[in-house]
Amino acid sequence: MTLDRSEVARLLGMTASFDQRTVGQADVAAWQAALTGVTYGECEAAILEHAKTSRERVTPADILVRIRDSKRHRAERLTALPTGTTDRAKATAAAKRGMAAIYAEMGWTYNAQRTAAMSVTCPVARCWAPVGRTCRKFGDRYQGMHRERVTRATAAGGALPLETSAPASTEDVPT
Repeated sequence: MTLDRSEVARLLGMTASFDQRTVGQADVAAWQAALTGVTYGECEAAILEHAKTSRERVTPADILVRIRDSKRHRAERLTALPTGTTDRAKATAAAKRGMAAIYAEMGWTYNAQRTAAMSVTCPVARCWAPVGRTCRKFGDRYQGMHRERVTRATAAGGALPLETSAPASTEDVPT
């Protein structure tokens, strides 16, 4: 993971474009020795970020600090993601309660037939819309779901109807 001389020379050329420094063979050798264990892409991103936020000349130490901070922030974001298993039934029920509240707030009516159709793959040739996706439109030949998809969903048992009334308060929502 060591940068070769040509990569270091390109990095120094980039820094020279920002601060008008002159670059020689000794600079390339010194920067190559200082920038061990990092990739060209990381260095390039660090130089660009430094140029955007600082008026000072960039040094290998600046690059290494920015790379270290970037890796630390990335690790923090990844550890902040929820882990473990999710109870699918609870998640589905919460989604339905949330959608019911949105429908009620907007004054929309729930279309159980459309939801049922979205639970199966469309059997129409040239469409084959997967589960959860709307049918494809070929010119102006149809609006909404293909009839064949609705028929297939009805035969398969369809989806459960969504509750159309939102809970009166958060205390009414089961957990």
